Amino acid sequence: MRLSTVTSHSNIALLVLSILSHEDMYGYQMVITLREKSQGYYMLRESSMYPTLYHLMEKGYISTSREGIVNKRVRVYYHIEEKGRQYLEELKKIYLDSARGVCSVLGYDIKLDPVSGTLGQE
Repeated sequence: MRLSTVTSHSNIALLVLSILSHEDMYGYQMVITLREKSQGYYMLRESSMYPTLYHLMEKGYISTSREGIVNKRVRVYYHIEEKGRQYLEELKKIYLDSARGVCSVLGYDIKLDPVSGTLGQE
């Protein structure tokens, strides 16, 4: 079963900040990158993404720059700020703690190696 959308605001923020921690991107590029990195499991709708981006900008977690493209069109690139990197680490911890709790209830003992980022079942 594949998830067609990511709906939780904090999950969207987690995914957007994670993607931006690697490089600056414009909106549609983030949608494509998330779909590719999740192997098609998550498709972020622009209608969900932009309110999250605006919220992250208001909080100072991300900033924007504009770049001209063909026919005087402007593309907005999003950039993660240091404050956003710190918030990303908080969101990762919250998400992983929650996932561990859910897995425990389901009867799975999950081990995550924070150095390598590998996830395994014990």
